Amino acid sequence: MNDKDKPDLKIEESEKKKYLKAWYIEGRAYAAYSPGLELSNFVNFLGFFKVNNVKSILDAGIGSGKLCKKMLGMGFDCYGVDIADNCLDEDLLYLKDKILTVGTLWDSTLFKENQFDAVVCLDVLEHIPTHYIEQVINNLYLWTKKYLLLQIALLQDYFGSKVGEPLHLTVKPKSWWDTKLIKTKVIDEIVLKNDENRDTYTIYLIEKP
Repeated sequence: MNDKDKPDLKIEESEKKKYLKAWYIEGRAYAAYSPGLELSNFVNFLGFFKVNNVKSILDAGIGSGKLCKKMLGMGFDCYGVDIADNCLDEDLLYLKDKILTVGTLWDSTLFKENQFDAVVCLDVLEHIPTHYIEQVINNLYLWTKKYLLLQIALLQDYFGSKVGEPLHLTVKPKSWWDTKLIKTKVIDEIVLKNDENRDTYTIYLIEKP
């Protein structure tokens, strides 16, 4: 880990407080929308995982757990990590101690190398302080033994104004994210656009040799 990637406890505590608040705003309105679950409804990455013998999946930035709930229902062993422990929907609280790890994605000690068959990190990387991005990507790559799926928002956030602080900290164009993944084997990529034909998300499916 480079000096610039060493955890700053003040940043960690500040980010944690922000999301402890975010999960409860407007009757959990922030939790109601699950980009990962939405993506799974029109990009069949879970079917791809099934065909390729993926058994265990880490949802890095599990949020409300809606995607994890779907993956559990499909027979995957699903686990999650998030910065705050109040993220899960009420109907998943009985699984909290089994599936949820609380911590930051830039903490390389959270999981063992090659612990999961696949890691998904959907609509999360843009929430990471920019100077931690390389460390986070390295950790995600380290923790998976087969596949890494990333969905990254390329736009400013809607809920940040409601929390009183920005939630999207790393808003960069796809070309910037491409440079962060140059050492990985990207086997598929998609750019999602909105009605105005503007880039909204970039998605990468990475295979680990």
